[in-house]
Amino acid sequence: MSIIVADGDKMQCNLECKGFKWTLQNHEFQFDLKVMDMEAYEMLLGGDWMRHVGPVLLDFENLTLSLRMNGKKLKFQGVGKKATVSVIVGQELEPEMQKGELCFITQPYLLPAKHQSVILPKPLHNLVEQYQDLFQEPKELPPPRNHDHGIPIKEGSDPVNLRPHRYSHAQTEEIEKIVEELLNTSIIRPSSSPFSSPALLVKKKDGTWRMCIDNRKLNSITIKNKYPIPIVDDLFDELKGAQIFSKINLRSGYHQIRVKEEDIYKKAFRIHCGHFEFKVMSFGLTNALASFQNLMNDVFKDELRKSVLVFFDDILVYSRSLIEHIQHLEKVFIKLREHKLYAKMSKCGFGMEQVEYLGHIISKDGVATDPSKIEVMVNWPRPRTLKELRGFLGLTGYYRKFIKSYGTISKPLTGQLKKNGFIWNESAERAFEKLKRAMTSAPILALPDFTKSFTLETDACDIGVGAVLSQEGRPIAYLSKRHYLQGNPFIIKTDHPSLKHLLEQKLNHHLQHKALTKFIGLDYTIQYKKGKHNLVPDILSRTMQPCLKSENDITKLNTISRTQIQPYWEEKVKGSYEGDSMAHRMLTELKEEIHLGDWSYQEGLLKKKNKWYVGSHGTVRQKIVTEFHSSTIGGHSGMQATYQRIKRHFYWQGLKKKVCDFEQGTTLAYSTAYHPQTDRQTERVNQCLESYLRCMTSENPKQWCRWLSLAEYWYNTSYHTSLQYTPFEALYGYQPPHMELGDPPITSTEPLDLGGAIRDLQGGARSYSRQEDSETRKRNRESKSRFFGRTCLNQMRRGRICHSSRTLIRNLILVGKNQLRRRHCCV
Repeated sequence: MSIIVADGDKMQCNLECKGFKWTLQNHEFQFDLKVMDMEAYEMLLGGDWMRHVGPVLLDFENLTLSLRMNGKKLKFQGVGKKATVSVIVGQELEPEMQKGELCFITQPYLLPAKHQSVILPKPLHNLVEQYQDLFQEPKELPPPRNHDHGIPIKEGSDPVNLRPHRYSHAQTEEIEKIVEELLNTSIIRPSSSPFSSPALLVKKKDGTWRMCIDNRKLNSITIKNKYPIPIVDDLFDELKGAQIFSKINLRSGYHQIRVKEEDIYKKAFRIHCGHFEFKVMSFGLTNALASFQNLMNDVFKDELRKSVLVFFDDILVYSRSLIEHIQHLEKVFIKLREHKLYAKMSKCGFGMEQVEYLGHIISKDGVATDPSKIEVMVNWPRPRTLKELRGFLGLTGYYRKFIKSYGTISKPLTGQLKKNGFIWNESAERAFEKLKRAMTSAPILALPDFTKSFTLETDACDIGVGAVLSQEGRPIAYLSKRHYLQGNPFIIKTDHPSLKHLLEQKLNHHLQHKALTKFIGLDYTIQYKKGKHNLVPDILSRTMQPCLKSENDITKLNTISRTQIQPYWEEKVKGSYEGDSMAHRMLTELKEEIHLGDWSYQEGLLKKKNKWYVGSHGTVRQKIVTEFHSSTIGGHSGMQATYQRIKRHFYWQGLKKKVCDFEQGTTLAYSTAYHPQTDRQTERVNQCLESYLRCMTSENPKQWCRWLSLAEYWYNTSYHTSLQYTPFEALYGYQPPHMELGDPPITSTEPLDLGGAIRDLQGGARSYSRQEDSETRKRNRESKSRFFGRTCLNQMRRGRICHSSRTLIRNLILVGKNQLRRRHCCV
């Protein structure tokens, strides 16, 4: 039954004490009393008792109560004629108690502010009253269900048997009290199980204690349940058009699911006063969340994602109108009653236009951040440890889809997460404050309507990638995911005009093929939007700072193809560490740790900034320089281009000097054959092309057409000092892919016998390489002074002969079909 108390609230009463006797100021009374859960008073005499005893006279001036009972006039005196309440210090307490004064000792707690009570519409109020039994404390164990929690153990595992932890005297008494309560409610029972895990005490926000079981060892031998857990963003996508919301939170949710009878003994725990085991699910079990979500999905399977969302013990009921909402809510109440699931009234809310759910504020306008969570972020102190920084990034990352350019803003902070990388500097401080400011201005994101088309606006640069998914002009997410677009028509707006013709042009490059596969199955239209009008994604992809040029300041796109270095080189590099002092010192320091600053040791290779360190033993360094300079990949590109190629993948002290010495010691010297007269750019490119083909086909010039593809690759991947980039990187924004090091892969413009043709050409290339090595050895580099070398080269003209100390060089005039022969020869 329900009893209305003085403040108008209703309290539930399920017990009654017949003929209860008590004494009040030496007078005995007897009456039927109701038993209720009250904290402030032991007994309340209400209107029903006053009606029983007859007329009652209350004198509030003198604090007296008068009545007649069995023909006698009775008068009762209140406590103190003029009772007052005042605060006193502890030293004054004892004298006041000796005088017989009435004193109260209080201990204040800081409690979170309660939500303001909402006046429910009468139909909704009556519905909640009709199902009041759902909001009571469970009086018995939950019933057996098909989704009771199981604890499958890995085959061959021994029972977990750990000694209990030690506790203070106060905690020992608290544990005994909690265990007694759990025994009285049949949640636990005495055990003789071979399993035993220790118990822990965790303090709640209100200062009381909660007992938890340390199940880490048990979890390590438990087979994991891979039941899918809902994704929060996916749940919110179902709420488009909802106007009315109700939230229901289950009471002690884990205790409302039984453990399978055959697995109860595995949940045993031990304390100082005994050995017990849980008959229901408890906190800390590895598969508890999966079991709970499985049960809830089965209970609400007919309403799930139609009018109900469930995330573990949090249930959200949503509807388009009040009448519809009452129907939906009643279905939920029926399901809860049918499966004997109980909710906690203080954590529920009904018929609201705005509701807090899973850390977000949901309304008919969309989804917004929870102000209480934002306040925590804004007041977050400067992180002093890596753990504090992870906590801040974890909290802000939960709301990252609300923040424009979140990844770019937080880049200096995420960089601190690297091993031995936590060094709080000015850049990190600016990013920390900027991210907190961004959180305070997070917009309300619209809920997606999958019956309408989406608009995707994109932009990218070296610093970052930006994208906005919107619908009817309202943003839905920043840097959106593919699942929004699958099965729905959408428009792509970009400032890249070439993409307009993506579906029309003939695809000749593997990158185009790869990009097109990502669009297969999507219904989209590409619209060109000038960069000056493409403001939102442009701002997302670029910070409002000048572009930074150093490697540490530029965020490269993760689309760089790795150079495939053959095992031959790997073994050679490992062998170069013998006798190398730098390698010996770093390997000694890296014995205990895999990473040390920029250095790391992986699979037998010493690396600095992920580049292979090449030791000084043997001739490995010389061979690498020769390969990167004289092979089809290098194309005799000169000192700067060769140095940049090697620098991407290898490191050793004096690398640049090594390349410079090699370049200056090359026997072939180049002079300008022609001066461009008309089309300067074309003539310059042709000059580079001739230079490359001359080096590659000098023994068989008629085969020049087979080298054009490699020549194109060589030119586009060569470092240009004027650009400070390769032409490929300047055009596409990332470093070019690299071909395998080793023998030259020859291409052809017509069908060939690939096996024979490649073997012939590779043989010719090897012969040429041996001939060049022979000529290099003939040259006496030490006798050639730097001054005389410059003088000789400056005097070289078309058709002239220059004299060096030991070699007579003639600068040949190459025209017509002889253009691809060597330009210089010895005479």
